[in-house]
Amino acid sequence: MHKKQPDPNGFLAYIRSLKPPKLAIYNGMELLKRANRFLISTETARGILRKEGWRLVPTSSETRERWVPPEEGG
Repeated sequence: MHKKQPDPNGFLAYIRSLKPPKLAIYNGMELLKRANRFLISTETARGILRKEGWRLVPTSSETRERWVPPEEGG
């Protein structure tokens, strides 16, 4: 049986492939759910986003995260 390996580079390629329209604010939960597909932890995913220059924006909700891509007034 071939077991899938965590693929942080796949996640990195995925977030680099996003071409955000102006002022798009990404729902962090969607990004972090996507991280599951690459078998990486939420923490790893957050680290990759930060390294890429994304910013976590505070929201009124405890359970939601919003990540803003580097192009957005960074």
